[in-house]
Amino acid sequence: MAKAQTPQDYEEDAMKNRIQELEAKLKRHEARAVLIKKEASQNEKPSEAVQSGHSAHSGIPSSNSNGLARFWAWVTEAHPSITGVRERNSARLAASFLFIIVLLEIVGAFARVPQLGLVGALTGASMIALYPTLLAYGLSRTKWYRAAIFLFSLFFASLAYVTMARDGAGADISTLVLVYVPLSLIVASTFLSSWAVLLLVGLNLGAFFLTTRFGVPSTPENIGAQSGIIITLGMVLISLAHFRKRSEEQTLQEIRTVNEELQAANTELTVNREKLEQRVSERTHDLELASEVGRSVSEKIGDLTEMLSQSVELIRAKYELYYSQIYLMDASGRRLVLRAGTGEAGAQLLSRGHQLEISAASLNGRAASDRHPIIVADTQKSANFLPNPLLPLTRSELAVPLIVNEKVVGVLDMQSEKPDTFGETNLPAFQVLASQLAIAIQNATLFNQTEEARLRVEEQAR
Repeated sequence: MAKAQTPQDYEEDAMKNRIQELEAKLKRHEARAVLIKKEASQNEKPSEAVQSGHSAHSGIPSSNSNGLARFWAWVTEAHPSITGVRERNSARLAASFLFIIVLLEIVGAFARVPQLGLVGALTGASMIALYPTLLAYGLSRTKWYRAAIFLFSLFFASLAYVTMARDGAGADISTLVLVYVPLSLIVASTFLSSWAVLLLVGLNLGAFFLTTRFGVPSTPENIGAQSGIIITLGMVLISLAHFRKRSEEQTLQEIRTVNEELQAANTELTVNREKLEQRVSERTHDLELASEVGRSVSEKIGDLTEMLSQSVELIRAKYELYYSQIYLMDASGRRLVLRAGTGEAGAQLLSRGHQLEISAASLNGRAASDRHPIIVADTQKSANFLPNPLLPLTRSELAVPLIVNEKVVGVLDMQSEKPDTFGETNLPAFQVLASQLAIAIQNATLFNQTEEARLRVEEQAR
């Protein structure tokens, strides 16, 4: 038949299940944290990933690929004062974008050399955008890379108004406004705050109205529609930028939440492990003491009274208790007779011939009657505890029945000055001690009976 589980067994099972749940939760959090770190690491060096991908698919030799990667990192690297991963990625993207625009403008200028000549291509109107773009690129290599994007967007949009003023009545206002202005605002919304984009929208509206009023001979008929396009596009981009910012904040908050949950799970798991290790250590210590006391008691079976007296003193000293005592069952099996007690209180009780009925009226009587240990963790919180005037400092008490061959032979009673000294966690150790003590009492009783029988035989033989 399967052994019934004790309360401490249930407690251990619950603790093990809880630890398994925490370990599973910890593994999930660690996996998520590793994924986040991996994504951040991939974002940290996007150019290297792109270059390696190009090398793998196009067959470029690794030395050339590494050279291109180093060159690209050199012309787009963020300023050292920018330390955050997200900020460095934004600065690198801004520098990459402006560098590509510079290259395109230079290529476009040289493409006009056959038509305009070298001097005309490098000094004409086509080079107007190159110089502010070079200035913006140089600024993007500093910690003011956002100012570089603002400057580029401002100058790029101004090309539309410069062209309108230069061409006059021949200018295609709708094309100029719908090409330069939207592109400048889209670039700005990618890097800048909503307020910066709103400022650019306002500057474009002001420049548009001033140019159409003073820069062209006649005011266009669809000026309202074109202004509405600028305003609508600006509001849409501002909304998207705000949404992107909110999404990034929520992502960062989720990462913080995951980290906090991971730290909390680690802390909880560590605390539970420490508690479990402490309980195991305390239980092991109690069991070792019980085994030590049991061996000492078993060596003194010649004199039952002396054995019991030494046992209670040894138990009190080893477990640092306030008081300990042993009751044995009388011949009728109805009363418990005190046979050993520690200190002055024990001496006085023994001199009185202290006895208890086996009933629920007393702690020890109930332990013998129920054949089960009785624990009072805190005497001040127990309504059924009856204090002994000789033991006023008792705050915790444990009565364990001494059982041999399914028969109660007595009760081991222990008392402490500290509350919660006895509980379900250390009860098994005291039950082991009680079992060894009960066996020692039985052996001592049998030894005494054997000695008495031997003496009677010797007397008869004489």
